[in-house]
This record gives sequence, structure tokens and C-alpha cells, in this order.
Amino acid sequence: MGGKQARRRKHVYLYVAVLILANLTGCALQTIQERPAEVKPDIAEDDISVVQEERGEFKPDIARDKVPVDAKPSADEALLATALKYADPANPGRDYARSAQYLRRLVKEHPASPLAGQARILIGLLQETEQLRRTIDKLNGTIDKLNAIMEESKKVDVEIEEKRRERQR
Repeated sequence: MGGKQARRRKHVYLYVAVLILANLTGCALQTIQERPAEVKPDIAEDDISVVQEERGEFKPDIARDKVPVDAKPSADEALLATALKYADPANPGRDYARSAQYLRRLVKEHPASPLAGQARILIGLLQETEQLRRTIDKLNGTIDKLNAIMEESKKVDVEIEEKRRERQR
């Protein structure tokens, strides 16, 4: 007889717990949805360059980054940014040699800059990339020569086979 009342109370507690949980979850969702509006700042100058990079608009950025190179406070940063633009694989007009020039200039003009160490590393990577590219070009040339030799060999084999057939007749 007393068991049914205890079960009803458990259901009431369960309903109350579910209602509290639903209210808390709803409040949490509202604050999560409100945050992006508060956190999202206006697009800054640097963000515009990132958006332009994603679209593949590299020429305007390179021209813009060349302007502050002569300004001393952030000249090292401008040199590094310009070098990175020229080295970016997504840049259709990438030029590793020009990128290395900007990095060498950064190391020469700003040896005490914290970016100089990074520039030295990047110079090494660019040189290694160029060396590997030359090696790949040489190997591709060798492959082309070997393919030509194989084609000639196939032609000679066909001619030899034709002569054997003629002799057998």
C-alpha cells in the first residue's frame, strides 16, 4: 500500500529535475548563441589581407607590404610578410628566389630581430626546395631520355621479330 505513494514522489522529483535541467540547458544555449556577436570584432587590416590571401589576391598584398619596409619600427615584420607572400604555395605568382632575397635582407638589416632566426631557417628551407626542384627537373629529363630509349628499343624489337617471321616463311 505504501509503495505506490513512494513511486509517485519519485516521478515528481524526476519531472522537477528534468524541468530544471531543461531550463539550465536553455540558458546555456542562449549565452553560447550570444557570444559570437560579442566576440566578433570588426575586420581589421590584417584580417583583410588574410581574406584576400584565401581568395588568391596576392599582388595587392605584396604591393601593400612593400610600403612600410622603409619604416624602421616594423620593417623586419614587413620584410618577413613580403617574403612569405612570395613563398606561399597558394600564390600563383610565387617566386622563391625573390622570397629568399627579402629574407636575406631581413637578416642583414635586422640581425638582432627575433625574426632573423626564423628568416635563416626559411632561407635554408627555400634553398633546399630549389635544390630539390633542380634535382626533380634533372630526374624528369633522365626519365624522358629513358622513355625515348625504350621506345627505340621496342621499335628495334618489332623489326627483329618481323625479320624472324620473314625468314621462317
